[in-house]
Amino acid sequence: MPRFSLPRRMQKRRMAARNLMQNITECRQAEKALRESREELRVLIDTIPQFVWVASSDGYPEYFNQQFYTYLNATYEQITGERWANFVHPDDRQKALDTWHSAIQTGQSYDIEFRMREGQTGEYLWFLVRGTPLINQQGRILRWFGTCTNIDEKKRTEEALRESEARFRALLESNLIGITLADQEGTLYEANDAFLSLVGYTREDLAAGRVQWTAMTPPEYRVLDIQALEEMQTTGVLHPFEKEYVTKEGKRVPVLIGGTLFRRPVSPPLILAFVVDLTANKEIDRQKDLMLSMTSHELKTPLSALKGTLQLIQLRAKRLRSTVTPQPPEVNAFFDDLSERLAACARQVDVQTHLINDLLDVSRITANALELEQEHCDLVTIVRETVKDLRMVAPERQLLLALPKHTTVQVFADQARLGQVVTNYVTNAIRYSCSDQPVHIGLTIQENTARVWVRDRGPGLSPEAQKQVWQRFHKARGVSIQSGSGKGLGLGLSICQTLIAQHQGEVGVESTPGEGSTFWFTLPIAKHT
Repeated sequence: MPRFSLPRRMQKRRMAARNLMQNITECRQAEKALRESREELRVLIDTIPQFVWVASSDGYPEYFNQQFYTYLNATYEQITGERWANFVHPDDRQKALDTWHSAIQTGQSYDIEFRMREGQTGEYLWFLVRGTPLINQQGRILRWFGTCTNIDEKKRTEEALRESEARFRALLESNLIGITLADQEGTLYEANDAFLSLVGYTREDLAAGRVQWTAMTPPEYRVLDIQALEEMQTTGVLHPFEKEYVTKEGKRVPVLIGGTLFRRPVSPPLILAFVVDLTANKEIDRQKDLMLSMTSHELKTPLSALKGTLQLIQLRAKRLRSTVTPQPPEVNAFFDDLSERLAACARQVDVQTHLINDLLDVSRITANALELEQEHCDLVTIVRETVKDLRMVAPERQLLLALPKHTTVQVFADQARLGQVVTNYVTNAIRYSCSDQPVHIGLTIQENTARVWVRDRGPGLSPEAQKQVWQRFHKARGVSIQSGSGKGLGLGLSICQTLIAQHQGEVGVESTPGEGSTFWFTLPIAKHT
């Protein structure tokens, strides 16, 4: 059959209709994509934490995102025009309006900080407000776009920093004590007049970098400085400790130093420290120690004479008693009573002599005049003989020894001073434990170290009391004497600590409240020669 074709005009019309339908479809698709894009943009703008706004070229608000409405707790009608200014803090309102009017007139972008009221709480928070014009190719402003960013935390931090700096500056300029700001290598960046006067330097020296705390520190204190810096790296705190500085004139001055680590975001940390002059305190201590030394010597002389007299009376009474035979009951009773009274007097003299000896030791320690007569000796023998003497002094107490058998522990030490330490430990254990409880004394060996310990079943010590018990004149609060004499100056353990330190050893205590205490000291074992 023959094929028929449409007229050319009809074909053109059909093709035009097909193109029109395609164009309509594409337009609809484009409109749909535009609506979806606008919806996505609206959701995005409504969910970002910033406030977003759009205004016409003459400054009339056209759009605020949802975050803006939520914060102000207001409707579009309540913030349109210039009603938004009603939500600005009264102190900032005129500045905010003037800045906005100037931007509209000049067409320049702007940013400003002011406070806006939170609609529900009424609290004013700081915001950074920025506005930028959209300009066409002819230079005409089409719209204004802007954001409001919450910077309240930043402003409060800055204010707190300003207040902190003001307080620091006030303390620095008060010159009540020395204040320094330095790095860990020794450079001082800042110091007040009180510190500069203490060490004899000037502000010109400080500015020229001639004030170095490391250079002012005598060699014997550098190890102490290193230990303090290491602890500060861990804790952030420079715990107070005593040392000396050498002034510009070469004079030594005793000081107390403490402080804190001042960390910086991108730079090495600095040390903010206080420095207290201890010169007056040290002089008072020296005068006090001198008085203690003089007083102790003056008291010891009559006590020695009194003890000699008591011993003479005891001897003569014993001889007289032996000449009276037979002895009537009343004579026996008299001599028994006299013997007990003389023995009690002798014990009191010994107690007073012990207290005076402690004062003398403290005075020697303070003056660095405590000398040791060291020699190679057996620590086992020292402990055994000391406990043997104590058993005679306190026969009613049970002192149990735990010493290595058939072993000698050689140490290089002052035998009398080690006996003094053991005596103090055991006497304290007797004093602070019940008379029916035994006191255990032992010696153990660990590698090249000997450890002597004394354990009691007394009331025990709290963790805080364990730290304070080594201080001079310290007496533990709430810990009562269980037996024996309660007299003491609180010097014994402090002296023990010093004596053992001079023997290159250590002291310590392990205790649990209600379960007793174990005081110990260690000594290095001497090498065989």
